[in-house]
Amino acid sequence: MTAAPSDAACAERQTHDGAIFADPRSAAARTPRAKDRPRSCELTFFGYGVLPPTFSHRW
Repeated sequence: MTAAPSDAACAERQTHDGAIFADPRSAAARTPRAKDRPRSCELTFFGYGVLPPTFSHRW
């Protein structure tokens, strides 16, 4: 979770519940387990090392 969605989720939670996330990792860890919640957090996936490297030239 990047900083902007984390800040937005904390602001929304603060207006409704009063409890904010300690850090983006805490918010991201709870989002996949959440079921039937009225609000959700936006997650972004960065797949580092998923594809093999492609080189157009060698050194």
